[in-house]
Amino acid sequence: MDEGNEELSGDSCCVLDAVICVHFVGANLHGLLIDVLAAVQLVVLVPEEVVGEVAGKGRKYRGLEQRWKRLVASRHVRVLPRVELATGFARVIEVIEDIRETDLEQAVRQHRDLGEVVVVAHAVHLAEQGVDVKVLIDDHGGQRLAARWGLEVLAIEDILTMAVELGFFPNAADLVGAYAKLRAFGDGMLPFEKSGLKETHALWKSRRPTG
Repeated sequence: MDEGNEELSGDSCCVLDAVICVHFVGANLHGLLIDVLAAVQLVVLVPEEVVGEVAGKGRKYRGLEQRWKRLVASRHVRVLPRVELATGFARVIEVIEDIRETDLEQAVRQHRDLGEVVVVAHAVHLAEQGVDVKVLIDDHGGQRLAARWGLEVLAIEDILTMAVELGFFPNAADLVGAYAKLRAFGDGMLPFEKSGLKETHALWKSRRPTG
């Protein structure tokens, strides 16, 4: 295993993309995100490219930048260094160049979807080093890209499903409220009634011990 990944040996991890972060941090539900990932024993990794992308959304969403800075500085998150030719892992660079079909210098100048590309590249590298890795990407194009590289993809609905099953939402109304807050930060989420979460919560509730 590469020296830089030594401390992840034996751990499972989740690499976060910017869109997911904007939803949860913007909705002030980042605590829930971290609590759920910690509960299922996933180390949270955020590439430096994603850190900058989310921080830049602070101009659009009031309060997001400060909440994001606090989250990134917390003990729950590990920031992966910016990918550079002189210091980056060779495999990470190779995957980025493969996806972009150009050299790294030109690849990182293409800002569109850069966060997703870097997330996938880091995840591929970690997976090939024997780490159990998942990617948290909500954009459909990014999900397809990750799937092409054989990565396990989680979306917002998956996080909420885990939250329900872990007992974070004893009341269905709280789940509906959280979903509405998250959906306000992007139009890619289905209406709650079509998300399957209502049924998930009902099933969880039916299994709860009574008395």
